[in-house]
Amino acid sequence: ISCGCRYEGFGSTAYCANNATRLECPAFSDVGFDFGNAWYNDHHFHYGYLIYAAAVVAKYRTAWAAKNDDHIQLLIRDIAN
Repeated sequence: ISCGCRYEGFGSTAYCANNATRLECPAFSDVGFDFGNAWYNDHHFHYGYLIYAAAVVAKYRTAWAAKNDDHIQLLIRDIAN
């Protein structure tokens, strides 16, 4: 389950900005946080549509693919992990 980290930074420099000493985990107290992704909804199914669309765009727009690769990889890692 994801704790609903509020990430600061981007890519390899991203880190969770939640206060670990207080076990700050907004996803546990708010089912709507991060669109309910931490509550085992079917986001894997929905993210598949986004990944497929990104693959189609990337095939024809390689510059777009290079620019957005980190974002697409995050979606892929989420559903494949």
